[in-house]
Amino acid sequence: MAYTPRALREGMGLNQSEAAYGAGISRSYYNEIENGERVPSYRMACRLASFFGVRMDEIKFPAYESARSEPDRGVRSSHASTTA
Repeated sequence: MAYTPRALREGMGLNQSEAAYGAGISRSYYNEIENGERVPSYRMACRLASFFGVRMDEIKFPAYESARSEPDRGVRSSHASTTA
């Protein structure tokens, strides 16, 4: 069975700040992952799975699912490079 980060967080009775702290990331970054605005890196997905106590393949990330079905949506990746 696949769970979204939001379902896992709410199942633990946590708010976004608490989940972000537990995963070792900022609340804003966690919010972007949960709301489908950012696809987490493989490493971040592993950290979130570990925090939530599930296998990585049990988490369904909204942005990943959207990016697979709508490639031109403009979802940001954790691997996006920046130029100065």
